Amino acid sequence: MMLRIRIRLPDRPGSLGRVARTRGAEILADAVPAILSADWAGLAEQTADGDAVLVHASAGAAPGAGLPDLAPLRPRAFTAPDGTRFAVCPLSGGALALVVARTGAPPFHRTEVCRLEQLAGAADAVLARRLGPAGERLSPAGEAPSPGR
Repeated sequence: MMLRIRIRLPDRPGSLGRVARTRGAEILADAVPAILSADWAGLAEQTADGDAVLVHASAGAAPGAGLPDLAPLRPRAFTAPDGTRFAVCPLSGGALALVVARTGAPPFHRTEVCRLEQLAGAADAVLARRLGPAGERLSPAGEAPSPGR
């Protein structure tokens, strides 16, 4: 038997619920380096060419930090050719990737990748009302913004 818990966050201006839904993914990326003893973390989107582009980076990221190929996008750890250790996990059904990096340290252990996956899953549960299936931001009523906005 599986127990489902629903949490409803208030949506008043300035409330924790509104902040969590509008900036939740960024807040997660900012917190993850301290949780996983990493140098920095960020959110990446894939371009039409299939390249990963950093759309948000926490403190500690080098300005203009490039990302290696993140494919296949699934929870995993890997080492880039320059020796940087990465852990990556999809967010918002794969529309975003949570990328964590550290240098001069051991590779990410599989338990750290599992922890990252759990954090991403919890964030997805909270953000599900704010992000649509393709990762587009939704209005407070749960509708995709019109093209004119």
